[in-house]
Amino acid sequence: MEREGTFDDLPMIVTSYYDGPMEGLAESSRSDECFYFKMIAWDEGQDERLFVVRRMDSTFFERLKKLLGAGNSDSSNERIWVPEWKFRSAAEEQEANVIMESCTSSLSDTDFLVLGRGINSSNARSIKEIESIREDVLRKLKDKSPDRLDIWWPNLAQKK
Repeated sequence: MEREGTFDDLPMIVTSYYDGPMEGLAESSRSDECFYFKMIAWDEGQDERLFVVRRMDSTFFERLKKLLGAGNSDSSNERIWVPEWKFRSAAEEQEANVIMESCTSSLSDTDFLVLGRGINSSNARSIKEIESIREDVLRKLKDKSPDRLDIWWPNLAQKK
């Protein structure tokens, strides 16, 4: 079973990748959930990365895997799968877009941050208390480009 904040052994569908997964869904060892993750900040060297992680219903992972698998060569059995965003039909693409949009629409009490060299880094640490920075995290969920990590650091240092 995964330790909270570590995703090193979890199967992933990675929808954005740059020197490591930046956004996607990770399957959980629990059958009723999966995790949506998105990098929201990184340091100057792009080594240390800050991710927001949301618990989602497991059907999100399974449905996205099926939709993307139909439009891609079948590499969906790879642990870290980085498929092309292509589908058999416009309706399937729209469904996949709705899945991803629903992952960024809100935050819940079970969401947390992960700080480390990557979402699947074994030395990553989780930061569970995000209530005080909820609005900033929600804004970054909808944003396309990551912030500098030093902008977030004063808030994160208080969470240690």
